[in-house]
Amino acid sequence: MKTNDSHLPKVITVEALQEFCSRSLIEIRLWDETPFSQIEIRYVIDTNKFGYAYFGEFFFYQGNLYVFEEDEQYKDQHDAEAVMATFGDECENLGFAHKVIFAGVKTPYKDMKGDAIYTGDAVMVDRLGLSKDHIHGVRPLDFLNDYGCMLDMHSVLLSECKKIVRVGTVFFNLPKIEEEDMLHILEDRSRSMHNWYGGGPTGEENLRHVRFTPNFFDKEWHYHGMEIMRGEDFDWRK
Repeated sequence: MKTNDSHLPKVITVEALQEFCSRSLIEIRLWDETPFSQIEIRYVIDTNKFGYAYFGEFFFYQGNLYVFEEDEQYKDQHDAEAVMATFGDECENLGFAHKVIFAGVKTPYKDMKGDAIYTGDAVMVDRLGLSKDHIHGVRPLDFLNDYGCMLDMHSVLLSECKKIVRVGTVFFNLPKIEEEDMLHILEDRSRSMHNWYGGGPTGEENLRHVRFTPNFFDKEWHYHGMEIMRGEDFDWRK
């Protein structure tokens, strides 16, 4: 079910998140509630590890996403310059701000297990066939006012699907954090899962890639290795 909060658009893109943050810097700095407080995002912490944050716990600076963490392990990663440039002071009460990879926003939809679906999830849906040959990345389709899967000449909206199976995420073969445009990895990886003119990855490859996420693997043998060593206990949903 979609949110009834009239303050929020039905579809939240990373560009919308940037705009909301720029409009709410004072509230974020003071930990005040905003009309966007219920927004939840996901981000990559490391291989096999996602983090989650609500609006007010993150901000954007120079095209990158920063998250505030209270854990002392992030002390050495704290970017005081980014905080000062954004908020005008150190905001020490908010914790340590460090750069992360944006990994999607929570949507109003759930999968067949009842778990929330995030943009960046790799899914199979009944509209396309619940098979490994039809794995697609969930994206915000703001031009259609919904979330869904972008195909070659059309799109499938999650609101049109009765059965949605999450099989992983599109955050495989990630670039290092220093590389450019870390906010649009979601779209790039979704596109890389398919080649409409032939020669793209097989369904088996896609299933292997999306399951062992997030990761920075750039060789196929890394994925095969994970399948052999971690095939039984790996849980990308964490």
